[in-house]
Amino acid sequence: MSAPTAPSPGPRTDPAAGTARQERPWGPPAAAVALAVLLVSALVGGGDPHGSTPGVPSSGPLVGWGLLVTRLLSDAAGIAAVGLLLGAAVLLPNREGRLTGSGFSGVRLASLAGGVWAVSSLVEFALTTSDILGRPVADVLQPRVFRATMDQVPQARALVVQVLMAVVLAVAARFTFTAGRALALLALAVATLVPPLLTGHSAAAGQHMLAISSLVVHVVALALWVGGLGVLLWVWRRSPESRALQVAATRFSTLALWVAVAVGVSGIVNAAVRLATWPALLDTAYGGLVLFKAALFFALVAAGARHRAVTLPRFGSDRRAFVRLAAAELLVMAAAVGLAVALGRTPTPAPLDEGSDATVDLDVLRSVIGFDPPPRPAPMRFVTEFQIDGFFLTGVLTAGILYAIGLRMLHRRGDAWPVGRAVSWYVGLAVVLYSTCGGLGAYSHLLFSAHMVSHMLLSMVAPIFLVLAAPVTLALRTLPTGSGPTDLGARQALLGVLHSRPVAFFTHPLVAAGIFVGSLFGLYFTPVLDYLMNAHLGHSIMAAHFLLAGSLFFYVLVGIDPAPRRLPHLARIGVLFAVMPFHAFFSVAVMSTSTVLANDYYTVRLRDPYGVGILHDQHVGGGLGWALGEVPVVIVLVAIFVAWVRADEREAKRRDRASDRAVARGEDDELAAYNAWLRQMNERAGGR
Repeated sequence: MSAPTAPSPGPRTDPAAGTARQERPWGPPAAAVALAVLLVSALVGGGDPHGSTPGVPSSGPLVGWGLLVTRLLSDAAGIAAVGLLLGAAVLLPNREGRLTGSGFSGVRLASLAGGVWAVSSLVEFALTTSDILGRPVADVLQPRVFRATMDQVPQARALVVQVLMAVVLAVAARFTFTAGRALALLALAVATLVPPLLTGHSAAAGQHMLAISSLVVHVVALALWVGGLGVLLWVWRRSPESRALQVAATRFSTLALWVAVAVGVSGIVNAAVRLATWPALLDTAYGGLVLFKAALFFALVAAGARHRAVTLPRFGSDRRAFVRLAAAELLVMAAAVGLAVALGRTPTPAPLDEGSDATVDLDVLRSVIGFDPPPRPAPMRFVTEFQIDGFFLTGVLTAGILYAIGLRMLHRRGDAWPVGRAVSWYVGLAVVLYSTCGGLGAYSHLLFSAHMVSHMLLSMVAPIFLVLAAPVTLALRTLPTGSGPTDLGARQALLGVLHSRPVAFFTHPLVAAGIFVGSLFGLYFTPVLDYLMNAHLGHSIMAAHFLLAGSLFFYVLVGIDPAPRRLPHLARIGVLFAVMPFHAFFSVAVMSTSTVLANDYYTVRLRDPYGVGILHDQHVGGGLGWALGEVPVVIVLVAIFVAWVRADEREAKRRDRASDRAVARGEDDELAAYNAWLRQMNERAGGR
């Protein structure tokens, strides 16, 4: 009689997993909530498609309603792509940099979301064009009408760009297998959100530069918030008891705090620009919808606070409490997304106009520069005036807070950090803030001379202080490592970037110097300057380029942070003196010009608002660039000599320690032998 055999193990069962599978998915309820809020908000706020106005062509209510729904679908697909890529690249653990499990599956789903995003944006393009032109959808897809639309309708151009970027995202995600590439795709997904934001209400607002920048920050932060929470719930449904879920929830908690602050602050700024007055918050339909959105935001903040205080500490023993609250949050977020789409189609209260000392039509100037022009320039007004650039204000505040957090972490561990580096960091940030948001930043939109000084500070002064602050070294000492031996965390990822081929290429002295100098002539003596000066974000793009190009160049010369290669100190001085004459030659070339640079912007559109003489102001700008060019040379030379002396001191101490160790071990001391040889030679010379 044979012994009884053990029953073969069946499929592994998990009570929690089974319960999760029996639950209904959260996606359809969230979609229903978003759609319902969108439709109700459109009806209440006046964003619903009205009947045709006599004498004005109309494409009909079907196109209008379809446009609202398609916009919601496009936004949902974009948020899903951002969330899935955020999970794969940042939140979920990896295996030595390679995607596994939910991270790998998430990137594949992001590819599908990118495809939906591209198709919905393409449909939105057709409906938007039909709505603007008042023609049937079939007509706007004809080649002749399409070309005319691309030339004349900014909203259409922005949607076509979004379609192309979403297609690239969908295709590239199919070939992504590492966390590093997923992070690059996340940056692409975030960038794909931006093009439609540059048109519409924000571009037409009286303070359109501030409106656009605050809206971009608001939407990007909201997409990270909603998408990140959504991917946590998706991971829960796939594997309720996995360690990856706990790691992702902990990491998302830190990110959620940052993006919640960004959503709140940018939302207040954007609402203030569009409402213009406090009474409009209570007296208009748009203001009522803003108040409703604020209530949703505070509900989400309260839920986040409960997560941090209650559900996350108990995550290991009671995950369902976290999931239940997260699911409720997702429904509130869906309502906020639907409301945001409706606000995009809701008429905004008209902004108020304010006076100025400018000598030309204020409406013309306001439409060109995007804000009320400051009064006639005077020395003190360069100190007291300001005009906020939302992108740089956000960047400066974020950089300042992150550096302070790093310093606090070092202090808690008892580690030292040079005070001079911290002071250097905040001096550099102050220079950036003044050059972009202070009086100099305000007048740089109207006067070439102010623009040139701003350019000089951003490319040749602020970068020196920033690179001397060693922010990368601080990050390497404070960033977290992975959650396990095979999980590459933020610190390892940063080290990988520092040792990558692109970093080695761009930090080559010839490449860094070529970008620093070559971009000056490529920008100012080509039509690129005119194009960027006339673009909504042209000034911000140029300022960012100046700052990045300068930071790259001075990182090679005086940077303290780790680098693929280190130039000898004498070679650094040689590179500095080889590059600076080209910068001086550029300034002299500007001083010698007989034609106006960016003529369309300064002559045709601005028309010399302060009566200073456009060509004269251009020559003054060249002279200021030449004169101020000596300041960074002095700063860099001092920094190189100080670093040189300290390097010699460290080398001398190293040799002394090596000598002491050799003596202690009874070995030949090369330094002592060398000194004895010198004494012998000296005695022989004395004997003669």
